[in-house]
Amino acid sequence: MPEKFRDPARYGPELNRHLREWFGQHPKAWLYHEGQAHGVPLAPYYSPAEVFESPQQRARGFHVSVDHPQAGRYDYAGFPFQFGETPPQTGRAPLLGEHNQLIYQELGYSPQDIVALARAGAI
Repeated sequence: MPEKFRDPARYGPELNRHLREWFGQHPKAWLYHEGQAHGVPLAPYYSPAEVFESPQQRARGFHVSVDHPQAGRYDYAGFPFQFGETPPQTGRAPLLGEHNQLIYQELGYSPQDIVALARAGAI
């Protein structure tokens, strides 16, 4: 084994520089498949945009479409795993103040209290 591989503290930065240069000359997909073919544990790092464009992620149903009355319809990242008996539930974010009445009632306010707060401009 060459000396530079025995002393990573001394030669590590140089080796890393060479590896970054070499990796930078090849596409991610090629590196991944070549690594797999040779038993090297490599996995590509994908940007959020690349994850959303990935045919693999689309095929496995990773994306969830959500309608929002103000923002419109958008795809969002779903759950990284799925359970057969307890599927995850997704939904939109609430509008500002949409659940005020329910929350104030749960806090113990009466409907009359809520009306009074609204009239006073507090909510």
